[in-house]
Order: sequence, then C-alpha cells, then structure tokens
Amino acid sequence: MANDTSGIDFGNERAKDALRIVLDIVHGKEVVNYEDFSPRLIFYILEVHAWLGHPKTTYSCYMDPTMVGTQGAPSSTFFDKDAISRGIFDMARKAKYLYRVKDWLLLAPVAEKLRLQDVRQLILDNLCLFCRADKRELPEEVRDCIEDRDWAKIQDLGLIDNKLLNKREFYVENIIKGLRLLSHQVLYMEGGILPTGNIFNTYQDYRVAACSYCRSLSCDEFQRELISARLWPLCAEAYQDRIIDLLHAIRDMEERTLVGRDCNQLTHLYDHLRMMCTEPER
Repeated sequence: MANDTSGIDFGNERAKDALRIVLDIVHGKEVVNYEDFSPRLIFYILEVHAWLGHPKTTYSCYMDPTMVGTQGAPSSTFFDKDAISRGIFDMARKAKYLYRVKDWLLLAPVAEKLRLQDVRQLILDNLCLFCRADKRELPEEVRDCIEDRDWAKIQDLGLIDNKLLNKREFYVENIIKGLRLLSHQVLYMEGGILPTGNIFNTYQDYRVAACSYCRSLSCDEFQRELISARLWPLCAEAYQDRIIDLLHAIRDMEERTLVGRDCNQLTHLYDHLRMMCTEPER
C-alpha cells in the first residue's frame, strides 16, 4: 500500500533524518545534497515519500501560498534523480566497490521506484560477484542488516535472472581462460619457446605476459598454487561458486608467490580480471 510505513522505525535516527529531509522538500527546500547519505537513509526517504502519497512536485518556499497547486505555478520535481544517482555513485567510489557499503542492496528498490537505470546496473554489476551457478535466490551474505520486510521487498524485484547468471558464466569462463593462458605462458617461458605474434597478443590482452619487473612463476609453482586453491584442473563448467571467491583465490595465489617488491604474472592477471568484473557497465 502507498501509505504503509510499518517497515520504518521512527525511533531510528536515520528514519528521523528521512522524515526531516522529506518535510524540507515539501516545504520548498529545492537543493538536497545526497553526497553523504547512506543506502538506508535514501531508502527511508522513499518510504516516507510513499507514506505522503508519492507527491510528484514541490514548490519554492518563497512562492505565494495561494499560488501552490494552481495552473501555471512554477514547480520542481520532488526528487532530483540526477543528484541521487551521483550520490550513490559517489558512495561506491569512496568505498571502492558498492558491495562494501553497508546495506547497499536497499538501493535496489530505490532504483526501481525512481527508474534509475544507471544505479540499477551498478547494483547488478556488484550482485553478479556474489551469484552462484543456477541459483536465483539472493545470497544471504549480501543481506547485511536488512530487516525481513525490506529483504522480502528486494527479493520480489527478481534481480537474479538468466541475464545476470549468464553474465556470471561469462566472467567465470574469462577468468578460467586467463588462468589457462598463464599456465601456457609459464610453460613456454620455462621451455624457452617463443610465442607466435598472435599468441603473444593474446597474452598481452589478458595481461599474463611477464613485464620487465616480473619475477616469473615456474610451472611447478603455478600448478601447486592452482591445486592448493582447488582450481585444478581448470574447468569453467566445474566452478559453481562466486566470482568474488575466484578473484580472491587469484589474489591470494599472487600474494603467496611474490618475492620482495617484485611483481609476477599473477599480479597483472589479477588486476586485469578484477577490473573486468568490477568496472561499472554503462
């Protein structure tokens, strides 16, 4: 129901802040700075807005009260959607990744209600990292402190669909391909075999070619790490878990094989794969 606020605890400071902010907008405060708002605060603002009946416009506090609501009276949209979107992307930038922001999935119903497609895509990009193969249920590990009622609302959005699962599969296939290429590269390097131009270009594309500062991995060392991480044999179809765990496994392999300040092929492969999986899709 539009006027249902049973999910808001007005003893909560964020809920009180949301009520104050919405009343400020109602009373004509035309500029609201969303930069330091939390997902919960933005979510509560939308809940209070619904409680008021979803008003679409607001009027300046300097306007003659008798003009409010009359035909031709200058008005503003109730929410500055661009400002809200900028605030959300800013919180993601400050945390480096949106999934590091507490209660970040509360932004999903916000994006749905305000039709913020860029925010929705940002949420899906982050959620994809936590998806498991063929599982459409929202993973509990991204729930944070979201209450049952609000969690049910987010589940009803159906965020994990075939498209998102296919994206997860695409990332897994590319990560495993990168590890296979690295296995190929260290084998060639150890055997003193020069790659063809096409193969070298593929190495470059996946950042598995050793740079001038690299302490190159040996074949045995790399295979031991893959076995230790339970990634051997390398098979994308066999990997059913989360992308974020796969990325962390590669990072851990890199950290265990580094010597001093030197980098190695895993350093560059990890950076490439991390950016591929976490750069916002526009």
